[in-house]
Amino acid sequence: MSVYLSGAALDELRAAQTEVNRHTESSADGRCPLCGEVGPCGRRVAALLVFRRYGRLPRRLPGGSRPDLVGASGSWRWWGG
Repeated sequence: MSVYLSGAALDELRAAQTEVNRHTESSADGRCPLCGEVGPCGRRVAALLVFRRYGRLPRRLPGGSRPDLVGASGSWRWWGG
């Protein structure tokens, strides 16, 4: 079954994706880098509710949670690269 979304719905999803990307919890302290609130901030929750309303999932942004701040990036190179 296919569901087609209106242009307005797609615009709303694009705006929600931008908010999800901007309001990502930091790996270092669990706070939003923009709001400073601890773990999911209100703007992120509101954006995620848009995705829920339309039955969609947000796209992931690799490195969005800034794992480099806690030394998590680059330490798992098990493939020898």
